Order: sequence, then structure tokens, then C-alpha cells
Amino acid sequence: MVKSKVKSALVAMAAFFICVADSAGAEVNLDAYTLSDGGAVFLGGRPVSDMAVSEADAGKVRNWVVLSENKDAGADATGVFFFGEDGRCVGFLPLENENECQGILFRPDGEFFVLVTGSGVRMDMFFNVYRLDGMEKTAEFAGLRDTLVLLGPSRFMFTRIDGIREGGSFPGLGYGLRLSAVIYDTSFLNEIVLKEATDKQNFRTGEVSEDESSVTVTEEFVGSEKDWRDEGKIKTREIRVGIPAARDKTPSGILGGITPHHGLALPMIVRFYEHLPPGTKRVWLLAPDHFRRVRRQAAICGENWAPAERTLEADGEAIDALSATGIVEERPEIFAGEHGITLHIPLIARYCPDAKVVPMLLNPKIPDMGLLILRNKLRELFREGDIVILSMDLSHYKTPEAMAAEDKKTLAVLKSLRFGETDGLDVDARRAAALALMLFKDMGAKKGDVLEHTDSSAVLGRRAESGTSYATVMYRSQIFGE
Repeated sequence: MVKSKVKSALVAMAAFFICVADSAGAEVNLDAYTLSDGGAVFLGGRPVSDMAVSEADAGKVRNWVVLSENKDAGADATGVFFFGEDGRCVGFLPLENENECQGILFRPDGEFFVLVTGSGVRMDMFFNVYRLDGMEKTAEFAGLRDTLVLLGPSRFMFTRIDGIREGGSFPGLGYGLRLSAVIYDTSFLNEIVLKEATDKQNFRTGEVSEDESSVTVTEEFVGSEKDWRDEGKIKTREIRVGIPAARDKTPSGILGGITPHHGLALPMIVRFYEHLPPGTKRVWLLAPDHFRRVRRQAAICGENWAPAERTLEADGEAIDALSATGIVEERPEIFAGEHGITLHIPLIARYCPDAKVVPMLLNPKIPDMGLLILRNKLRELFREGDIVILSMDLSHYKTPEAMAAEDKKTLAVLKSLRFGETDGLDVDARRAAALALMLFKDMGAKKGDVLEHTDSSAVLGRRAESGTSYATVMYRSQIFGE
């Protein structure tokens, strides 16, 4: 019976997310929606709703309201509408019906928000984290009602529901829950576990100290697992748990960038490395599989490198975590002749003297699901002092004029982080480029800065009818400002 309930809840949650994804494709003319000073919403000058409007005062968002489809007024969309200070609509998030939204908590700058969905009476809810720009969902959690709070400028804390307890009980549910105290950091899109549920323990978040350095956590504990069935055997106590300080941005705000791997372009590659922060601790080096040796969706090298400068160690933690995904193979033997990697190893050793490295070759046929798995795993592993380097050349085997035309399109995509458009570019690492742009965007980059752009004709000082073009692009975090 308990398993049936959980299965039903998961099916309902999946259906909700599918509905949101399907309706997200619907065209909504945001310019036609306005909010009056009196709090009424108009569509093309006609009132469409008298629903209560909520205040936000978060960045460019001043108010939000849930509107349902209103054919009489010409409104054919149901969801959350966000309005700015001048009453203009600045964003829309589609919903299956107007009752799903149980509240919204914004980051102070309005860049991110948490949409709370679920029943109006049950204690188990869903916390859906969105980036306002593009309404991109960055995370989703099952959580306990009334536990979601904001920490500082960029973090949310709540009681996470990790699963059910067989034979246990919970008010209004009929089965027990596994509860953990967690923080979600929207600046780095990662989860921080303060106290994690065990077979004999639950942890619920409570009151946060005034300086946000600690939180009161209610611990529920039992002597054995079977004791969860007897409320009389469940004991509680309050403990004080320290809250880790918010992570600072990487030195100089640099997240990494794109640089070529042809020896002909070595001077501009060196200049790229001169921009990197000397305090870099780990380099994620992504490159294309030029020789089609990767059997799975990606390959990594877990062996250390010994260039002239120093021994460059592979990061064992990252290697193990990536291998565990099932789509990444550890095959160091295929890396020795791969110039997309080997050209960069001595430069990383020299310009990032304290860094370890995670070299990765991307299969050119890696599917979208594979990219999503890698994206989620890498951003989970990403920490302060990490940078991502994409080893990639641009146009190949073209005249300077033809390369210039192709590169104009390519650089526009790279600068604006349009990762969904890389398959149409004339570059040698289309899929790796998609992954890199996803990661840069996830880590807070809003744009890429082109440092240099050239081609083999310009480098050689003579015209080459069949040449290659190159660019170096740097990405910086915009979340904290520069």
C-alpha cells in the first residue's frame, strides 16, 4: 500500500513537470499584459482577473500573480505572471492549473526564485528552483511545508524529503518520511547537506540565528528501524548546527573559457592562459574525440601527467564520480595522441601551478541525455577554484572569407551561451561546446568575452585557400558582480 502511494505521487509529479514543459512552448504575448496601480491585471486594456496580487520587490520583479485561462478576456494561458515596477509583464511561468502554486520565494536580486507546488493541506511539497531569465528550472526537491527560508543573497534552506520509511507514520500521510536539513546555493547550483537522514534519524530545519551562522535543527531518533512504527518510541531533541559560510566567487570571477588546440595558434593560446587565475585548484579540460576512439559517450584519463614544468595530477575524486555515471569510460591509453588534450597539459601545469586536471574526450555522437547527465554531475562536483576549458578550433578547410562568414555565426552563439545551437556550427567540438556553454551558464556567466579571433592565413602572413580559424573566449561569473 505504501509503495502504491509513493508510485502515485511520483507519477503525479512527473505528469506535472511534463505539463509544464509542454505548455512552456506556448506563445504568450507578455507585452499585452499589464498591472495597474490598483493591482488589477489587464490584457490589451481589458481586465482579465481580480486575483490577489503578491508583492516581490526582488530585482526587476515587483509583483506576481497566478492567472488562469480566461477565454472571455482573450487570455489563453495559465501560470505565474511576473510584473515590473512600471506594471509591465517581465516573465511568465506556465502551470497546469492555478491551484498548483502554493507560494513563491525570491532571491533578493530576483535572478532566481523557488516555486512551491503541491496540495493546500498536505505537509509534503515540491520546491522548484527557477532562473528568472528564460524560466530555466535548475533544481527540484521534495520538501516539508513551511520550512523553506532564504539565507543571505543566494541560498535557500529547507527540510528535504529523501523518501519514505516503511511502516512509519507522518501526519496526514499514513507513512513515514526520511527528512534531511539542506541548503541549495543558487550561485553555484549545488546542494549542501547540513544533517542527512539515516535509518534511525530525521532532521528538520528550524529557527536561523540572527547572523545566519547556525540553525536550530530538530532531531528525531529511534533505537531501531522498527521503532518508527511506534510514535511512543520516537524521541526528539533540538541541536544547533553550524551553517557554512557562502562560497565566494572564483578569483577574478573567471569560470574558464574556449581556446584552440592547433600548434599554429600557440601564441594566442598562451595569452589565453595568462588570463587564468593563479589560484586555480582544478581544471576540467574538455576536448573532441578527433580519432573516434571513445566507445561510450565520453572518456577520461585518471593517470598523472609529467610535462617539463611539474607532475600534473589527475583528480581522483572527479574520475571516480564520472566513472560511476555509467556513460564515461576511463581509458588513459587513448589520450597520449590526442592533441586536443596534450597541447594544453604543459600550459595548465605552468599557469595553474596548484591545479589538478580532469581531461575528458566527448564522443561526437553523445545524445542529449548524455550531455544532461554530464552537466548535472559536473556542476555537482564543481567547487571554488575550479575552471572549465574547452579545447576547440573553429572553421576548417575554408577560404578566409568563408571562415569569416561561419565564424560570425559561431561567435554569436558562443558569446550568448546558446548551447542548443552548437550542432549547426562549423567547429570541431560541437557536443563538447554544448556541454561547456551549459556549465558556464549554470555557474553564473551571462556572456562570453572574445579575447582574440584569427585564422591560419593571418597567422602565417600569407593567404591559405584551405585554412582553419581560431578564437579565445573567456567566461566570468556575473552573479556577484565584478
